Amino acid sequence: MLADDACFSRTENGKKVFILSAKKVEQYKQNRFSYAKEPDFKTFSEDGTLSCEGKCDFLSADSEKEEYILLDNILISDKSNNVDIFAGSLKWNGKTEQLTSQNGEEVVLKKDNFTFKGIDFSASAVSSSFEFKNQVSGVINTAGDEDTASLQAFDNGEDQK
Repeated sequence: MLADDACFSRTENGKKVFILSAKKVEQYKQNRFSYAKEPDFKTFSEDGTLSCEGKCDFLSADSEKEEYILLDNILISDKSNNVDIFAGSLKWNGKTEQLTSQNGEEVVLKKDNFTFKGIDFSASAVSSSFEFKNQVSGVINTAGDEDTASLQAFDNGEDQK
């Protein structure tokens, strides 16, 4: 199947839980593998509020394994935790609800007045936690007014465990 300017949604119990739109979608092998160019997606909580939205340049999906690979110019905004994630490549495992970067890949995470970047990122939707295993650095805005904010930077180039 090939579709241009496609929009898909999934509904559970009469409520939309997922919406995906893309410039181009291709689907192969009895609907198991799908590819999307410039996809935008939104997920909704049980009460219908937006819980997460994101975009990237390219998406590869294996619906049987529930594995999704996002590539290039990735932005994911987790509205329920007030977190934005920026990356070049990420993998989402729908069965384990884990988001991971490739080995050696840098990811930037912004939450409230914190901005972190690091290598070897992983996050769990189950526990609402994240970690960087290597080369973590970041900035903390310690004042409420950005015009007078004092910034404290920290950097740890050693492996984090």
